[in-house]
Amino acid sequence: MTCGTLITGVCYNLPGVFEYNPYKIAVNGSLWSMPWEVRMYAILAIFWLCTKVLLKDSIEKLKILQKIIMSSVVVVFILLIYLYFTGSNKALFLKLYVLFFSGGAYYILKKRIELSDRIMTGILVILLLSTVSKHAFYFIYIIALPYILFYAAYIPSGFIRKYNSFGDYSYGVYIFAFPIQQSFTALIPGISVLCLIIL
Repeated sequence: MTCGTLITGVCYNLPGVFEYNPYKIAVNGSLWSMPWEVRMYAILAIFWLCTKVLLKDSIEKLKILQKIIMSSVVVVFILLIYLYFTGSNKALFLKLYVLFFSGGAYYILKKRIELSDRIMTGILVILLLSTVSKHAFYFIYIIALPYILFYAAYIPSGFIRKYNSFGDYSYGVYIFAFPIQQSFTALIPGISVLCLIIL
């Protein structure tokens, strides 16, 4: 079922499943992102194929591909600002594009990016101040999120690092959390949010 959603789109409902839950709109709402992810990887593959076909020098190919990725993030972010304020329904695609390819840009610039407490504190302060305007928060959040995620992934040490001691299963947690929560909600009617989080 999951593989089909990558091409045909997500079917959120199964007849009779979780129909008495408070949130009965979806069996697994986390699947919404998967078709978008496939689209982003397809765009990345197109970028790669274009550089492979048009250029012969392998070092030049890599440099051009990197420039395409980084410049596209800037161009698409500017376009996102424009479409956001015109109320276009294309804004979601552009937002996800910026977030996805920001990850690629961070990888390309990994030797130049400093992950530090000072920068992280500054970003969090700016993000907090931006909450006075939903429009400002929207764009600052998009810019800040990649740094926050990389900081959270690489900087904390000690006990928190034991979470991934058996491997990186964060994506599995993301995909399966929704139906597991729906199952607990169906099995224990009236379950509190706190109990659901603990379970």
